[in-house]
Amino acid sequence: MPRTGDPYTDAAGRLTEILGGRLTAALLGVSASRPGAWARGVAQPSPENRARLEALDELMVKVLDVLTPRQARLWFTGHDPVLGARPLDVFRVDGPERILPAIKAVEQGASA
Repeated sequence: MPRTGDPYTDAAGRLTEILGGRLTAALLGVSASRPGAWARGVAQPSPENRARLEALDELMVKVLDVLTPRQARLWFTGHDPVLGARPLDVFRVDGPERILPAIKAVEQGASA
C-alpha cells in the first residue's frame, strides 16, 4: 500500500497488509472494517485507537525481525507458552510490553 504521509493511515495500511484486516481489528479491539477504512483514509482512528495502532505498528517491527508475516499471523492467534495465552489476547489486555519477552523467546527458539 502506498504511503500517504498520514502516520495512522500508513500504519493501518502496513498492518492490514501484513496481518490482514480481521487480525488487525482483533488486536486493536475494533470492528473488522475499521483498519481498512483507516488504511484507505476514509476514516480516522480515535485518539485511543491511534495510540493502540501506533503501539501495534511498533511491535510489528520487532515481530517481523523474528518471524515472517505468515508466521506472525499464526503466532498472534496461537498459544504462546511464555505468555501462557495467545499474543492477540495479551496485546489487547496488556499492550505490547508484556509481549516483548515472548518475542525474544521465539527469537531464541524457546517457543513457536
